[in-house]
Amino acid sequence: MKANLVQSVPFVRVIPCTIVQLEVHKEDNYERWRIFMQHYLVAQDLWDVVLSSEMPDGEDPREWIKKNALALYAIKISCGAEKFDQIKEINSAKDAWKALADLHKQPNEDGNKDTGIKTVERKQAVTLLKDIEKGDSDAVKEKLLETHPSYSARALENGSTTLHVAITAGKTELAKELISVMSAGELETQNKSGKTVLHLAACKGSREIVECLVAKNKKLLQIPDCEKKIPLVLACATDHKALTLYLYSVTPPEILGPANGDNGFFLLGECLRNYTFEIGLDLLRKFPDLTFHKSSLEPTPIISELVQTLSSLFAGIWFKRLPFWEWPLYILFCKVPIIDDLLVGDKWKTLPEKPGWSLAYNLKYDRAYAREMVHVICEQLSTLERDQFIRSGAVEATFKAIKLGYLHFVKQITKANPDIVWSLDHEHSRDMLMYAVAHRQREIAKFLYGLNAWRKMTEFTTDDDQNNILHLAAKLPPSSPHIHHFSDPVLQMQSETNWFKAIKGIVPTFYKEQRNKDGETPKEVFRREHKDLLKEAQVWVKETANFAAIIGTLIVGIMFAAGITVPGGNNGQDGFPIFSKRAYFGRFMSFDLISLCLASLSVVLFLDIHKSSLTEEDFLSGFLTLKLAMSFYFLFYSIGAMLICSFASIKLVDRQPIVGCILIFILTACLFVYIILKQLLPLCKILYIPIRFFGK
Repeated sequence: MKANLVQSVPFVRVIPCTIVQLEVHKEDNYERWRIFMQHYLVAQDLWDVVLSSEMPDGEDPREWIKKNALALYAIKISCGAEKFDQIKEINSAKDAWKALADLHKQPNEDGNKDTGIKTVERKQAVTLLKDIEKGDSDAVKEKLLETHPSYSARALENGSTTLHVAITAGKTELAKELISVMSAGELETQNKSGKTVLHLAACKGSREIVECLVAKNKKLLQIPDCEKKIPLVLACATDHKALTLYLYSVTPPEILGPANGDNGFFLLGECLRNYTFEIGLDLLRKFPDLTFHKSSLEPTPIISELVQTLSSLFAGIWFKRLPFWEWPLYILFCKVPIIDDLLVGDKWKTLPEKPGWSLAYNLKYDRAYAREMVHVICEQLSTLERDQFIRSGAVEATFKAIKLGYLHFVKQITKANPDIVWSLDHEHSRDMLMYAVAHRQREIAKFLYGLNAWRKMTEFTTDDDQNNILHLAAKLPPSSPHIHHFSDPVLQMQSETNWFKAIKGIVPTFYKEQRNKDGETPKEVFRREHKDLLKEAQVWVKETANFAAIIGTLIVGIMFAAGITVPGGNNGQDGFPIFSKRAYFGRFMSFDLISLCLASLSVVLFLDIHKSSLTEEDFLSGFLTLKLAMSFYFLFYSIGAMLICSFASIKLVDRQPIVGCILIFILTACLFVYIILKQLLPLCKILYIPIRFFGK
C-alpha cells in the first residue's frame, strides 16, 4: 500500500536534480543543511507537514498525504546514508525532522525549546523585534523576506515568535499581516511558558486579533499553557468581559466539563474572582459537578472559593456598603433580571453592562446572581448520597460560611441536606451552633438554634477540650474582619458581656458550672479571657468620666451666670429684666434652666462612675453602661440647650440678626447632631440589643 502510494506521488516537484543546492547531510554541516532544507520546504509549500502531523480543518486528505510524502522524500534523500538508516522507518515528515534534530542535539522546530542560537542570529532577531515594537511594518516585511516568519521562534530566550512580540506590543495591523502569511500549524507555536499567540491576545483583550486567530485555527482554543490554562481562562482572569463571552461562545463546551480536565474549574474560579457571575452561572447550570471538582494544582473544591467570594457580597448590612444618597436607589431597584441561558438558538446574548454610576444597582445585581448560583449548587447537593456529600467539600464550605457570616448559604444548604447540621469541624470537633457562637455570628446562631434538632442535642455537646457552648461564649472572639469589634474597650466589654448572658439564657443549669479540660467553669473562663479588656475598660471609663465631668462643670457655671446676668440687664426701678416682655425672653430662660439642670445631672453621674470599682459584675448587670449612656445623654442635651439659649439671646439683643449668624448657627447645630449620633448610636446598640434573642 505504502509502495503504491509513493509511486503515485508525482515526483516532478522533487527530484535529485532539483535539490542540487542542498549539501549531503554530514556531521559538520547540519546547521547549513537545516537552513537550506527549511527554505526549500517553505518554497515548496511543504513546511506545514513538518510543523504538525495533524491535518488542519478543511484540508484535502489526499493533498495532505502527498505533501507529507514529498517533504519526507526531500529530507531522506539529502540526509546521507548513515542518517537515512536511522530514520528510514519513519513515515512522518515531522517525526523525521525531529529525529534528525535530536541526533544533533538541536531544538525541534515547534518553538518549545530554545538552545544553540548563534550570536549573529540573535543580533538579527533583536533588530527585528525593535522594528516590531516601533510598528515599522516595512522594515519587518523586508526582514521577513529573507526568512520565514517562524525564524524568530527561537530568536528570544522565551521562545516567542515575531507574532508573539507584535501582539504583546499591541501592533494590531502588523499582527494581522503576520497571521495571514503564517500557516495554521505555525500559529500553535508556544513559548517557554507554554503560551500561544491566542493566549497573549486574550490577555491583551484584543478582540480583532482573537477573531482572526480563531478563524484560521480553532485548535488554538484548546491548547493549554504551562499552568494548564486555555485562552478563555486567561481572558476572564484579565477581566475582559466581552472577549470572555466571545471565547466562551466559540470554545467547545465539552472541554469545560469536569471529565475533560481542569478547564471548567479554572474558568469558574476566575468568574468568581472577577464577578463575571453570568458566565459562572451558565457554566454551573451546564456542569453542576464543577462545584465539587478538585484540580491537581488546587486540591480545594471550588465550592470553598465560591463561599469566600460570595460571602463578601453579603457581609454586613447593605446600607453600610453604600453612600447614604444611594440608599433609596437600592430600595427602588426591586428586581434584577437573571439571564436563564446565554445561548438563544445559535446566537449568544450580550451581557448587560452594569451602570458605573450606581453602586446600589451593581450590589443588587451581583447579589441576585450570587443567590442563583447558591441555589444551583444546593440543588445539586440535594441529589448526592451521604458519602458523595461528604467528599464534595460541602461540609467544610458550610463551616467556612458560618465563620464568614454568610447566612444565606447556611440556610440554603441546610434546606438541601438537613443532616449537615450534625457535622463537626475537623479542628476542634465543634458542631455548627458551637462554631457560630465561637465566631460571634449572632444571626447564624439564632437560625441554627431555631432548628428543632438543636434544642435536643445542645445539652450533650462538647468539643475536644470538653468546652460546652457557654465556655465558647466566654472566650474572646478570634481576630477577624468578619467579626465586629468596637474601638472603645468599654463598648467591647459590654458587647462580650451581652453575648455571654444571651448564651447563658439557652443552656441547661448544670452547663453553668460544668468544667472543661482545664478545670474551669464558663464564668472562670470569662474572667480569665477578659482580664486585660476589663483593665482597658476601667481606664477608659475613668478618664472619660473625668474629662466629661469637667465639661459639665463648665456648662453649669456658664448657664448659671447667664441666668443671673440676662441679656439687656435689669430695670433699675423694680429689678426686672428689661427684655422680659419680648417673645424670646421666655425661651431664653427655659433653655438656660434646662441646660443647667441636665449638665448638673451629668456631672453627678460622671462623678459616681469615676468613684465606682468597675468590676466584671458591673458589666454583667449592664447598670454601668446604662449610667454611662445616661451621663452622655444629659451632657449632649445640655450642650444643645445651651446652643438654643445662645440663639435666643441673640434674638433678644437684635430682633433681625444678620443672615450669616443664622447660617453659622444652623451649621453648628447640624454638626452637633452628627456628633451626637456618631457617639451615642454605639451606646444605643449595646443597650438595646435584646439579651435573649434565641426565642427563649
